[in-house]
Amino acid sequence: MESHKADVSRYWSGRAHAYDEAQQKGERSQIEKELWKKAFSFLSHDDGTLVHRASNAKPALHTTDAKQAVGGNGTATGHNGDGTPAIRKNHGTTALHCTDATPDLRGSDDGKQALRVLDVGCGSGYLSRIVAGFGHNVVGLDSSPGMLREAESHHVRGLQTVLGDATCPPESLGKFDVIVSRYVMWTLEDPYSAVCAWKKMLDPQGSGIIAIADANWFPSGEGLEVDVDSEDGENAFIDTYGHGYAEQLPLATLDSPQPYLDIFQRAGLRAHLTWLPEIDELDLICGVSRGHMPRKRFLIRASVTA
Repeated sequence: MESHKADVSRYWSGRAHAYDEAQQKGERSQIEKELWKKAFSFLSHDDGTLVHRASNAKPALHTTDAKQAVGGNGTATGHNGDGTPAIRKNHGTTALHCTDATPDLRGSDDGKQALRVLDVGCGSGYLSRIVAGFGHNVVGLDSSPGMLREAESHHVRGLQTVLGDATCPPESLGKFDVIVSRYVMWTLEDPYSAVCAWKKMLDPQGSGIIAIADANWFPSGEGLEVDVDSEDGENAFIDTYGHGYAEQLPLATLDSPQPYLDIFQRAGLRAHLTWLPEIDELDLICGVSRGHMPRKRFLIRASVTA
């Protein structure tokens, strides 16, 4: 499958602009951003959780069910009790290379501690921007030059982008307090080796946390024949992940997240899974982007065992 990596990189470069644009527009974009901030709020200084103790704490996202914010007509107004925007129904739509961006190396403006965070498979930088917004220094790693160009176009303070393989990040990047990813593990040909590599990049004096968000995107191969917005045409996904390739990826066609947990535990990490029902609810109310299917998202927090 080694020769296919170049095809995958080209696919994501071709998808980059449309993929990034879809995350920035429409009624759902700001609500979704707030929900993802909530999912990763253990990295926020405002969360009340000491980041260096976060490996022993369970994520708090599931404390509010989005259904409670939706009225009988499927429309919600105002805010949820935790301060996140309430969901409103949209009736109209259902090789190592570093950028010139300066990685702040900052303590945050209010003097609180800034962590060093690696976003593996950062894509267009969606999660990187959220984490950098918490006041941390983020390195976004991706094998797609097109995706990195989109990430760089946002000019985010504290974000540095690096071209490289998420499965084996360059050791020259150094150590990190936290490693994160979003919608990446399902794409990996060898996710166990990737997790082992990520574990080695954790600073032994740091938080020791790996946090990944994903879903069972194509259970039993369902949903693989989708059209997408891409510079390479609407069949780009099928041409890249079809013809048996997705079935060769260990996590792509599962119908349960348990194998994800097994990988972390096999790598010597203590793992805890939290479902993300509010984001799933947003899919049902606002619809999904072209080329996507409604799927139940989950967040896995893994920490180094003693």
